[in-house]
Amino acid sequence: MMNKKVLLVGMASASTMAIKEFLAKKFNVKICSMDARTVEGMLKMVNPDMILINMNGTGNLADVYEHLIKLDASIPIVCVGKKEDYDKYAGYLETLGAIVNTDSVVDNNLMKSVTTSMGLDFSEVMKERVPNKGAGNRYTILVIDDSPLFLRRAKDMLEDHFDVELATSARRGMIVLERTHPDMILLDYEMPDVDGKEAYRMIKADPNNEDIPIVFLTGVTDKDDITEVLKLKPAGYILKSSGKDALIDRIKELLQ
Repeated sequence: MMNKKVLLVGMASASTMAIKEFLAKKFNVKICSMDARTVEGMLKMVNPDMILINMNGTGNLADVYEHLIKLDASIPIVCVGKKEDYDKYAGYLETLGAIVNTDSVVDNNLMKSVTTSMGLDFSEVMKERVPNKGAGNRYTILVIDDSPLFLRRAKDMLEDHFDVELATSARRGMIVLERTHPDMILLDYEMPDVDGKEAYRMIKADPNNEDIPIVFLTGVTDKDDITEVLKLKPAGYILKSSGKDALIDRIKELLQ
């Protein structure tokens, strides 16, 4: 869906950049300041498929909303912010027919609002893979392991080739999956509390994650133990003792 263009209106803030980074994995996102005339100029220049307005931390947005109403551009609008932001501009938002997201700035609820506004199927958008084309457009790997030491080692080995997300438990991994859709998950098979088998089932129970290949990380080499790992039918398994080149080669092989 990289051909779909989103005009993101908001202050140059951490929340605006977080939204851009999140949506840029699926769409072509252009940031615009919240000045009414700048918005008008960007609309002509970008010709976006939808407008996303970040109301968090902004000043008076009345001019922007009034300008959008006058333009009558018939472009779908999504607004994110707190309930008090919605209450403040409720009349404008209702006139514009805007979709309002007051739950969280960066999560799948936001992605659903954006995809719905453009008439897209959320599940299909999340399943769509972005091919690895270099530093600006890379595969994302989520590594879930209870060892901070191994996570640091994994990041050091992988970050030159992939975008890397880290989680120290299955539950933290599920939180990461709320805001991103990785191309692969490397999952430790032997974790305390929620082990790899249970974590695998948790992840796959969410329809949004069904297409994500999960590769088990294991420190065991015993044939019977490996057989137990493979009973869950993961995309594969990788020994945690693997060196950098072997690890990268194996990941690239499994991503094909």
